[in-house]
Amino acid sequence: MIKRSNTVLLTDGRRVMYYRDLPEVLRNAREALPALSKQNRSLGIDITDRWNACLWMIYCWIEGIPFVPFSEMNSEPLDRFHPGGVISSDAAFDIAPKTVKEKPTAETAEDSAKALTAALNEASAEALSKTSSEKSDASSEPAAPSETALLKQTAIRDQKEGIFCGLLTSGSSSRPKKVPLLRSNMIAAARNAFEASPPAGSLWGNCLPLLHAGGIAIVFRALLSGTGIFMWSSFDPEKIIRDVSLHPQITSISLVPTMLKRLTEKAEQSSHENLWDNLNNVLVGGGPADTKVLKKAENLGLPVCFSYGMTETCGQIAAQNKSDARIPGSVGKLFNDHQIRFENEESSSDGSKSASGEILVRGPQVFPGYMSDDILLPDAPLSRNDPWFRTGDYGRMESDGTLFIDNRRSDLIISGGENVSPAEVESKMMSSGFFDDVAITGVADPEWGQRVVALVSPAKGSEGLPNDIIHKASSKLKPHQKPSQYFVVSSLPRNAMGKLDRPKLQKLALKLFSRL
Repeated sequence: MIKRSNTVLLTDGRRVMYYRDLPEVLRNAREALPALSKQNRSLGIDITDRWNACLWMIYCWIEGIPFVPFSEMNSEPLDRFHPGGVISSDAAFDIAPKTVKEKPTAETAEDSAKALTAALNEASAEALSKTSSEKSDASSEPAAPSETALLKQTAIRDQKEGIFCGLLTSGSSSRPKKVPLLRSNMIAAARNAFEASPPAGSLWGNCLPLLHAGGIAIVFRALLSGTGIFMWSSFDPEKIIRDVSLHPQITSISLVPTMLKRLTEKAEQSSHENLWDNLNNVLVGGGPADTKVLKKAENLGLPVCFSYGMTETCGQIAAQNKSDARIPGSVGKLFNDHQIRFENEESSSDGSKSASGEILVRGPQVFPGYMSDDILLPDAPLSRNDPWFRTGDYGRMESDGTLFIDNRRSDLIISGGENVSPAEVESKMMSSGFFDDVAITGVADPEWGQRVVALVSPAKGSEGLPNDIIHKASSKLKPHQKPSQYFVVSSLPRNAMGKLDRPKLQKLALKLFSRL
């Protein structure tokens, strides 16, 4: 039986759904669900309607049905995983309880926000009251919650094995691979998500795409910890700033660097005071942010915490805490139940361990292995011969355990025998202040092997790209890092997570070269 709690599970600032509403959600889903055969008991979920997609994902978790998220703009997951049924955004897709389907009666946005805040405050007060009561009855400080305890908070069956969803990698460097994630992967990820137990009645703001592990992980962090989700329909900096200021229950939000940049730009124009006082962290993953953005975030009081993870690790496996120093490239420390090692030419030749090189990880969040073209099944036979997962990322670790990410191996440019890190060059060029956006790629060259090419969007107010700006912008670069060609573009190709799409970037550079 699902726990009948008045704690908020899901809200979008207009509607509120509580844990007590879950039984009705399950009934609605069972009535709307197409028949699934025992041979292919998996479900494709359209994430266009993020509110109901979240509810369908929760239903699938509770019922033990593997799901595959897709969208109207990206149906590739359906073609690759072949789910046994598909739920699209139509009338049958809406499985929310009747109490939250009704349109708000408030005449203004402010009235609606006040009504929602009152509901959230009431739920928070109830949760805090219960927490205080439980603490007074305890004879000693409780231990950290186990995997079973996390599940029992919502009375969801303790089924630790089996696949719970199938995702495609972001595809920023190659054709997307098929990644099955286990229930045990997600349970471990939920356990590791919080530095300390989240405040009772707290909400995690979710504006990340539900096609990727980052957005999906937020849903189950909340479900498995008994907290809630504030679901935005899209990334809208102005709306996020307004909602964070109106609803102190939003204690965490997750972003990618591009989102952080746009949020800080909008926040500088905001009239809201003490905007970020209630935020415990702004978790940033998916790549480095340039130093200007970090400085701006610091001045605004944003508690930015960088993290490191990927689809194959069910989200973050390392993260900064609020108290950590913000050193460029740092992503905090690896979670305690995971191990990391580095491989490079020196360590592989003499057998000694290295503190830098290509990153290999193992632990309970690491996926069981890539899928072939077989259909997604809860008990599909998946295993890797080697428990260590080779990430393809290069990094290093300081003596205190702080992890630094330097570059993806597949992104390296080799020019004249010298390794060039696109991320490093992009960071240095962005710090010059002359550009709104920079991307570095390599183009084949008969003399140098590859030549370094820059695609840039000049800063607002700049006209063209004069030679003196090129000279100043590249002054911090080593000779082999300096681009041999610059192209001015209005925008750069990025995927749904805001990461540079390196294959598209290279195709664009070749196309621009052909016009010279």
